[in-house]
Amino acid sequence: NYKNKQGGIGEATLHANYTDKFGILRLIECGMDQTVRQRNLNTGGTASIIAVAVPHFMFNLNGGFDAQWQQAKTELNLAENLTSGNQRTWQLGANITPKFFLHYGQRFQWLIYMPVGFEYYTSTDGEWKYDKMFFSFKPYTNLTFKPSERLSFALTSTCEESMPAALSLMAQRRYIDYRTSISNPYQLEAKINRTIKTALSASYQSVLDMLFGGVTLTHAYSYNSLSNGYDVTDDIIKYIRLPYATSGNIWQGDQTFSKGFFKWNSKISESFTIGSSQNEFYVDDAMHRGRSNYLRANISFTASFARWITFETSNEFSLSKTFTDGIANGNAKHTFTNSTSFVIWPCKQLSLMPTVMYYYNDYSASYRNNTFLNCNIEYSLGNAILSLKCSNLLDCRIFRRYNDNGIIQYSSQYRLRGRTIMLGIRFSIK
Repeated sequence: NYKNKQGGIGEATLHANYTDKFGILRLIECGMDQTVRQRNLNTGGTASIIAVAVPHFMFNLNGGFDAQWQQAKTELNLAENLTSGNQRTWQLGANITPKFFLHYGQRFQWLIYMPVGFEYYTSTDGEWKYDKMFFSFKPYTNLTFKPSERLSFALTSTCEESMPAALSLMAQRRYIDYRTSISNPYQLEAKINRTIKTALSASYQSVLDMLFGGVTLTHAYSYNSLSNGYDVTDDIIKYIRLPYATSGNIWQGDQTFSKGFFKWNSKISESFTIGSSQNEFYVDDAMHRGRSNYLRANISFTASFARWITFETSNEFSLSKTFTDGIANGNAKHTFTNSTSFVIWPCKQLSLMPTVMYYYNDYSASYRNNTFLNCNIEYSLGNAILSLKCSNLLDCRIFRRYNDNGIIQYSSQYRLRGRTIMLGIRFSIK
């Protein structure tokens, strides 16, 4: 940020990042061997063309650019049948952004900015090539009102745009896991996706009383220009890209509260969320609507009962009920998670950190209850710290989690490392 001669506050930004991911999926029993590499280069910047400031009002006109390069490269050897894909995309854009800021101190603030521009997109995968130009418009507004130092209200609305990742556009069949594959056999061209999100919130804070609370109502609407359809063949879920647009809605209410106490330097926190998520899916070329109604409640407590001991616990309960085309899918399902830990200092150099974690779900008849016990011990000796880390002392070997959106129920089973004890040493150089 900088101040010009007219008193306006100009701004200039520049960013760049690069990621490179490589993964291997191998199942010897089925003769499957797959490698996936993803590379992504993202850069962009903005600079003020006009910056004007008068009492209670600021106006900026910024110019900007963005550039993104993606490559997804796969090789799949399935029963000695070798196939490969190499999807590359470029996205180049330029925009101007009018920015308005109306303010009366901290009591009232209204910010509006509207990036408007064009994006050029090109994609290549072997002999399959195409390019296109599209209009880009991503407005944002935030209105804040603070009638007092403790109470504030805010209204935020955003419109976001995105293009599918290069890997999801690849015509070549690719396995996501051992029983799920995805492909774009019709070589459908990329189209822009949009999300509109609005949130209304009210918050209260009293720093001296260590009291904080808030309520937020949120609605999010998403529009996907391409959809994923699926069928099941030989126990393999096969997703394919379809040229049908789908939409989704999320309605959610959140409430939070926390209170700190001087006694034991303690704090109690509580949160509650209730909402409904609705999405459209294609199964065998027929569209179905899935809905999930859910609630989550969390309460946590931390305290230092003495100089030599601290305590922390967190408990979360969740409940969900799903519907397919308006018809309920059985009874509501619930989960419960608890994490409790202590830190004990028998002497200045020695610390003990036992932790207990418990997880319960009633989605299935097996592996409903999971209990994990860990304990870390550290001893300081001059510039060195000796540590003993004991993980999974109860020797749990299987852990499952579930997700249900009304159309598809996901079950993830993890094979855990058994009881593990590790001895370590760390040195600090000053």
